[in-house]
Amino acid sequence: MGLTDPLIEAIIASAKRRPTTKRSTGSGRVEAANAAVGTRTSIVPRFRRGAVGALVTLGVAFQNFWTTESLRLVDRAYRDAVNNLTSGMFGIESTGRLAFANRAGEEQIRQARWVQVLGGTLIPGNGVQEANLFAKALRGLPAGISFKMLVTERLTCAQAIASGVPVSHPEPNPSPMSPTALVWLTPVLPDEDVASDLAVLFDLTVAERRLVGRLIAGDDLREAARSLHVSLHTARTQLKSIFGKTGRRTQAALLTFVTRLSALRTPRRTAAPTQ
Repeated sequence: MGLTDPLIEAIIASAKRRPTTKRSTGSGRVEAANAAVGTRTSIVPRFRRGAVGALVTLGVAFQNFWTTESLRLVDRAYRDAVNNLTSGMFGIESTGRLAFANRAGEEQIRQARWVQVLGGTLIPGNGVQEANLFAKALRGLPAGISFKMLVTERLTCAQAIASGVPVSHPEPNPSPMSPTALVWLTPVLPDEDVASDLAVLFDLTVAERRLVGRLIAGDDLREAARSLHVSLHTARTQLKSIFGKTGRRTQAALLTFVTRLSALRTPRRTAAPTQ
């Protein structure tokens, strides 16, 4: 409806109410003139009210449009950020069913190394050594019980840190399909480039960076010293220096920190072939 519609309606209404033309004398002419004047003066307030109402409706429509667009952009940015994580991320509904998985999580489900989906529910992979404990931890998430544990694939001995936390909702009664918990699955053996990241962040020496790289690859301190052709005493001294720079006190804490750091890395994009 246009802004001039109230004026048109008022004119039509006044025409319908206008008395039939007939010759009258004295008071009849005065009453007809007063009625015509009253009808004409009532058009202006009606037009103003209609115009103001239309402008308010138009303003609300624009506000709702831009609010929707902003939410759509935020949602797209959120999904892109989640998909760029190298750790698997899974949303769990209150019923225990899988609500969503990011790109890394979908790949982990496809490989079935540490997790798989059965009947729409996220469960441990068939080859996980800690399958019973892991399954119990996943079942406890809808009840609000968080967990953090190390899971190991029996065949290859590949390990990952599994973490699960409940998620609070602003709505008092969220939908059963809304995620009420999140699960992260981060491989313990990230690529060796994370050692370079750690060296840049904490000003590690070249020797310290190489030692961290060997520890990330799965060597213990003695094996790392042998691979790097240094004495065990030298390796211990370098490790102590790494602890001091990174603020970690144990080798396990250092590797856990490196694993978390690897989760922040975005996947490398392969360059397009030149023609």
